[in-house]
Parts: sequence; C-alpha cells; structure tokens
Amino acid sequence: MAGYKAGEARILVLVQALTNFSADTATIGDWMVLKSGKSTKGAYAVLKPGSFADEPMTMTTYRFDWETIIEVWHQWYNQLSDAENLQALEDRVQEIIDGLQKYRKTGDTGDTVLHSEVSKGDLANEIFNKEGGLEWIMQEVTLEWSEEIAPAFAE
Repeated sequence: MAGYKAGEARILVLVQALTNFSADTATIGDWMVLKSGKSTKGAYAVLKPGSFADEPMTMTTYRFDWETIIEVWHQWYNQLSDAENLQALEDRVQEIIDGLQKYRKTGDTGDTVLHSEVSKGDLANEIFNKEGGLEWIMQEVTLEWSEEIAPAFAE
C-alpha cells in the first residue's frame, strides 16, 4: 500500500527538479521556506494535501483519488512593475504545470498510480506585510492522482 505520503514525496521530487525550484525552495507543508531567502528568483513551492475519496474496485482493491495542492509563491519586487511581478508568478505556475503534465503517473515506476493530471488553479492572491505593503503573490495548482490499493484486511 503506497498511500498519500509516498505520492506527495514523488510529486515533491518532480517539482524540485524544475529549473526555478530546488530542495531549498520547494517543501511539503513548510512555509518557513518563504523566509529563507534561498530562492534567487523569488520563487517557492509548498505542497499540501487536498481532498480525497476512495471507491471499491473489486472485493479486495480500492481506488483512492487524491489531490495535492501546490502553492506557488513569488516574492513581490518593488523594482518591478505590477505586470512584471504577475508575469513572474504566471511563469512559475506554467513551469510547474508543464513539469507535472509530463508524468502521467507522478513518476511512479510500479503499478500503483493509475493516472495523474493538473486539474485546476485558483485565483492568484496578494499577501501583504504588517505595514500594508505587498510582499507575496501566490497561486494554487491542484494535481489530482489516483492509485489502486489492496489493503490487508483484518476480517
């Protein structure tokens, strides 16, 4: 049984391999990376779990449908125009979409993952600092993936 954590770890590896992301700038559930200053282009990604559902396939197997949400962050640079800052976020979002769409099974080399695809993106959000200045813009990208699981039944 693979489960969500194994799939999320595979997705993180795929994101970290992209040109503008790395192990220093893409994490699972660690928003402190935003304060690290480790991105040379102001780009960060934070993965978090979305919704899930399961459905029986046979008497002994289930299909789990998972969502992994990738928050794509771009640090606001005052020396850039609003349009340039938004374009930088859009470029990073597109890089993640293009990178993940290459892997129909999230990089799974076994037969567990049935399918994966980027299914949606939410509106870009502005995040302001305490003084009221714009500090970040962020957009969520949702990756849906399904896997077949054969649990060890206790009864």
